[in-house]
Amino acid sequence: MSCVGIDCTAKHRRSGDTASPPRQCRLGVPKLTEDIGQVGCGIRGVHLSDEWSHDNPAWQETLDLARKYGWSSKKNSDHGGMHLMCPGKVHEFPVYMTGRSTENVARSKRRTIRNCEHQNIAEPLDQVEIHLGKAQKLIRSAELLTDRVEAENSMEHAVQMLGLAEENLAQADEVFDAAVEKLEQAEDALSAIPPDEVTEGASKLAGEASSHVRTARLALRDLPPGNERVKALRERTESLRERVLALQARLPR
Repeated sequence: MSCVGIDCTAKHRRSGDTASPPRQCRLGVPKLTEDIGQVGCGIRGVHLSDEWSHDNPAWQETLDLARKYGWSSKKNSDHGGMHLMCPGKVHEFPVYMTGRSTENVARSKRRTIRNCEHQNIAEPLDQVEIHLGKAQKLIRSAELLTDRVEAENSMEHAVQMLGLAEENLAQADEVFDAAVEKLEQAEDALSAIPPDEVTEGASKLAGEASSHVRTARLALRDLPPGNERVKALRERTESLRERVLALQARLPR
């Protein structure tokens, strides 16, 4: 496997030996152009105009992830190839262009980036908290709307029970009183919720909340599992996910 952008042919080729094929440096990267010449070596695989671009999709994904989390790039002092370094200047690895299983190497480096404790994850975590905050509000609104529907259904059932027989009057009164209390509690709580959420309906709110929770889970998947803030947000995400599932089970089919 060869490092990106290393071209040492000009240094190794004997002067005037035009008959011999160009020799390659010890890392195996052929000469790019005669214009590079003695000065050094061009970047291969990583475009000269943008060091964060790569011809290989697997490596491009790795570069995008590194850039997202605040990693920096630097030139290899020996051959001019590119290395990536974490924000804490602790973890570092070269970017490869060719070689066997280069896609596997790129994937392994993405794991290195995700597990690095020095990366800048404040912005992704802020986005996670935004989604969880929205999900929490939507879940609460949907739960209250569902409480109101269940209370109304209980009241209707109680009225039906009252019409069945007088011997069920005591039980019907108990169910009716409990339903009235639940309805009053739901109505009081719903008064603090934005009117547009009340009119949307519990099913739609639960769906939107589920979407926010899903987005948060996907974002947290790429963040270091050992980070305390990440741990706390994962616990909060799972708690909200369980509430959404419980809420959806209560909703009418």
